[in-house]
Amino acid sequence: LAYIGDGIFDLVIRSLIVGKGNTKASQLHYQTSHIVKAETQAKIIEALEHDLTEEEADVYRRGRNAKSPTMAKNASMAREDTFTKHLLDACIKLQNNENYVRNTDENGRNTYLKDLLTTAGYRVNDQTLSGLSPTAKSSGEVDLKVYDPDGRPFTIAEALNITAAHPCNWDRKNFRKHVNKLYTYDANGLPRNYVIVYATTPEFARFTEEVHKQIGSPNKCPYGEAELVGVKPIETGFSDLSMACAKYLRNGRETRLYVICVRLADKKADVSTTK
Repeated sequence: LAYIGDGIFDLVIRSLIVGKGNTKASQLHYQTSHIVKAETQAKIIEALEHDLTEEEADVYRRGRNAKSPTMAKNASMAREDTFTKHLLDACIKLQNNENYVRNTDENGRNTYLKDLLTTAGYRVNDQTLSGLSPTAKSSGEVDLKVYDPDGRPFTIAEALNITAAHPCNWDRKNFRKHVNKLYTYDANGLPRNYVIVYATTPEFARFTEEVHKQIGSPNKCPYGEAELVGVKPIETGFSDLSMACAKYLRNGRETRLYVICVRLADKKADVSTTK
């Protein structure tokens, strides 16, 4: 059904492109392929899914390519990029909620993010037993575990509070513990995972630079045998919200670790101690 649907969709788009006027065949192909590729289809269905009738939704579920053994890479990346955007949006809302700026309870902040992601349409479990603990004796807890529409996990996230009176004076050991926990508890070898830092610090820019150094040091790679490929800061458009991506090779496959630093400093807060 999906194969036939792709053919019909391709024909419709070709007809629309040709109807816009005569142009070179190479341009026709470029414009058509840009629309019919899996990434664009994923974005279209994401925009339309909530407006589908029950019958249309049933046809979509039966025909979607997600049921195939090998999901198109572009579609998978589109889903992950969309989740990253939704996670950043949730962090922005957290920053604007005084209850979670003043109330420093880490679990409360995690629950707030979970609720926002659930509202965005994700199935999210918090404090889920998953994988092995560092002692390899029993399953351990991860803060947030997110599943795709078919019930398969596609990312997990760890979050922690860090208070730093000085950008070079903070608990690096605790941060690395959470990064290693993320990879140790990832029983599936997921392609993309997240660490969220709830930061209270007067020098946020310098603090984030120090955090990026922790994920960009070859001798501090997570999961023991992971090999560092590189670290890249990612522009968020906000001065009090930063993100960087570290690429690692895990068992020969590339995985990405996104570290999001969220400044939640209350202007009246005392940051004279380091937690």
